Amino acid sequence: MAMVSTTPRAFHWLMVSVLLQCPQVKMEASLKPELLDGLDRKIKQLESEAGTLSRAASRKDRVAANCLEDVQVALELAKAQRTVVSGQLDAEKAKLAGLNKLRWACRRGGGG
Repeated sequence: MAMVSTTPRAFHWLMVSVLLQCPQVKMEASLKPELLDGLDRKIKQLESEAGTLSRAASRKDRVAANCLEDVQVALELAKAQRTVVSGQLDAEKAKLAGLNKLRWACRRGGGG
């Protein structure tokens, strides 16, 4: 049984061969992850609720004012989570762009 080399060069060529066999990677990278989509929907919902509660609170509705505070806290938390997830997604996209660039360079250089 042949041993698999774990040198950086061998890993590089392994990744290139995997990328050459997976054209759907580009398509999947352009889709919005479920987590980010869910956070965006939650933020829109909370913003809508905050608007409704804000109007009620402006009419001296104490219950609405208390609920508005809770919704605003939840909204800020969801926005913070979205920021973190977006940052992670951007980092992954940058890695993928680098791999795709390498893939195309290898195709051009390899004559195929």
